[in-house]
Amino acid sequence: MTIVVVGSGPAGVFAALGALQAGARVLMLDAGLQLEPEAQALKETLGAKDWKKWTTNEYAALKASGLKATDNLSAKRVFGSDFATRSLSNAVIREKNCCIIQSNALGGLSNIWGRGIEPPYIHEYDHWPDKEDFIQSLKTVLSHIPFSADNDNLAQVMPLYSTHFILHSITHVSEGLLAQWNTHAEALNNSGVHFGRTRLALRADKHNKYGCQLCGMCFYGCVYGALFDTSEMVAHLRAHYPNFDYRPGVVVKSFISHADSHVEIVAEGVHNRKIEPIKASKLILAAGAAQTTLIVMRSVGAKQAILKNSDLIRMAFLKISGGTIKDNEDYHTLSQLTVTVDNRTITKKAIVIHLFGKNPMIEDAALSLFPRWLRSMLSKLLAPVLKRLYVGMCFLHSDDSASIQVEDHGAYAEFSSKRKCSVFIIYWRLLGFLLRHIKKTKLLPIPGISKVTLPGSSVHIGASLSSNNTSDLATNKAGQLVSSPLVYVADAASLPDIPAGSYTLSIMANAHRIGSITGKLTRSEHP
Repeated sequence: MTIVVVGSGPAGVFAALGALQAGARVLMLDAGLQLEPEAQALKETLGAKDWKKWTTNEYAALKASGLKATDNLSAKRVFGSDFATRSLSNAVIREKNCCIIQSNALGGLSNIWGRGIEPPYIHEYDHWPDKEDFIQSLKTVLSHIPFSADNDNLAQVMPLYSTHFILHSITHVSEGLLAQWNTHAEALNNSGVHFGRTRLALRADKHNKYGCQLCGMCFYGCVYGALFDTSEMVAHLRAHYPNFDYRPGVVVKSFISHADSHVEIVAEGVHNRKIEPIKASKLILAAGAAQTTLIVMRSVGAKQAILKNSDLIRMAFLKISGGTIKDNEDYHTLSQLTVTVDNRTITKKAIVIHLFGKNPMIEDAALSLFPRWLRSMLSKLLAPVLKRLYVGMCFLHSDDSASIQVEDHGAYAEFSSKRKCSVFIIYWRLLGFLLRHIKKTKLLPIPGISKVTLPGSSVHIGASLSSNNTSDLATNKAGQLVSSPLVYVADAASLPDIPAGSYTLSIMANAHRIGSITGKLTRSEHP
């Protein structure tokens, strides 16, 4: 009988890969929303051209979203489309003092993910289940995706686990910062600071047809296909594994376990709302932490659950000396540099900061705050500042962050939270720490436009169904739901905690580990 995997995002595709490599048969169920035809046509039209030959109207079409410029920073659309985060009419959630972002798209949130591809901070995952298997799966994942990185100072605390990476291009400003930091590397390291190029799931070879062309439009969607998303893995699985089948257009609502024989999945059609039962030997849930948690809650009759969360602090920085970005310089607008701060005067866990440099979306949002007649003049006046501006996305470990409570009310689910006072204390401590190190970093943090965001804003949530749980929602080390042994949880809901920084690589590696376990068990039971 078939293993059913729910979801085509980072967890779903690598759980499926693990099961397929173990010799199992896999059916992937997915809502599977895709780009509208007009958005796909725009992507193909622009992708067929050198970006330096795009017209003003073509640039405007790529940026078009129907939103205010400031809203674009949080709404995250690609090619003007909201398909990656569009809600379905039959999925009702309510948010209270938190932000819950889910995806029903083919490829899930990987369509709009920042492509950060880093392991958890060293030693902060020593307590995770089967660490050696996790690391082996991590290496397998990295062999299946484009990987841009450098064996730099950051590798001391975030090992690369691969030799198959390409050195990606960063701006002269960022190169200058790296050179500055390297001159003070020993002192910074002794203070708990490590640094390097951000690890990205990016095709860095400009001469590759699908390589990054440094057009600076990453935030609006890459028309050249340089940014990896997991829809590529779905296509890979369909092409290389005859035992794999992908079925879009359905949403899994719940499941019923029938002893040790099979699990019955209750699925609903996206368009016709028709309920359909689907049988499987085993079920792997990888629908995203929030949705997976709700599926399990509704299946076992639980009314409440707790999601752990990595809080996000947005900080602005000015480079205070040295050169600036050149007017004719080509660059990408993903995170350029990553800095980790592991200092017990701030908190007991490491803080991971992704630094973003000059960015047209940020500039457009800043200028939109002023009257139209002023914007042209202000653009020229602010240009010297914007060339030195960095936006830092500072991620905290879930131990330092607010949690999110989930309550199932049947007709809707409510997610609620409130910021922890300690997050603001950590922010001020971090700010003071960074100010004391300006001479070494040459980065001046600007407190007035920094912000502690709502819980969930980082989109890094999970650990609701981990082995630390003592209720019917608990899983064991293999990701197996204790109350329903034929059901496995492979996304962030099964992680023990949420590490700081980009946790997508951790999700993919853990999912591959769980998929491999499930596939081997299924093969032994049904040879």
